[in-house]
Amino acid sequence: MSIQTVSGLRSVLQAAVVIAAVSAVAAPAQAITFNLGGISVPGEGVKSSVAGSTTIDFNGAPLGSSNGYTSGIASFLGQGSIVNGTVEGRYIAPSPDDISNYLTLGAPEEPGPVSIKFNSLLNYLGVFVGSINNFNRLEFYQNGSFVHEALFAGDGSPNSFVYVNFFSQGSTDLFDEVRLFSSEAAFEVDNIAYRTEFPSTTPVPTPALLPGLIGMGIAAYRKRKPQSLAQPETANL
Repeated sequence: MSIQTVSGLRSVLQAAVVIAAVSAVAAPAQAITFNLGGISVPGEGVKSSVAGSTTIDFNGAPLGSSNGYTSGIASFLGQGSIVNGTVEGRYIAPSPDDISNYLTLGAPEEPGPVSIKFNSLLNYLGVFVGSINNFNRLEFYQNGSFVHEALFAGDGSPNSFVYVNFFSQGSTDLFDEVRLFSSEAAFEVDNIAYRTEFPSTTPVPTPALLPGLIGMGIAAYRKRKPQSLAQPETANL
């Protein structure tokens, strides 16, 4: 199993970036990779710029529990809430410019975790993540089997936000479920994008791109044992 660590510092969003990427399979080429980037949309934060992707922006969703919410081929389960704005001590809008609806979990009112199940295998997931904390975590699954996880690092600042794109590199890393965990308030996400097609070439982050991850830290990206949806745990680096 190979481990790569990259450190970088950018002042754009006044945050340091530390990334440790850990392959979940023996062959490094068969791994979910990630990079940053998206399209800024006034009033809605940042959305995916990946061709062929579909975005869940929650704008037409009813406020309240996200359990049972569906959008396209995606179904949401677990203890999350679809909200708008900021409630001190409970959740913060993903970015100062995002005044639209979004998904949150981690507070006592919506402790999580949240499972997003898709009725097709995906090769891409994009997520707009706001007020990033080191207790936020994403896990990827294929047919119920764990594939990868992404641990985030941040201090919860309203100015720590980023659009992160995850790409599968082979059939072993396709996924049909994503689980979100947060042991505290809160994990706020918006503009979740996905893609079912598998292009002939998929963007792969290079060492030159990895230090460009701004406004957040993907503290660790590795294989671990699956977590029960009923028992969220703090992510340990």
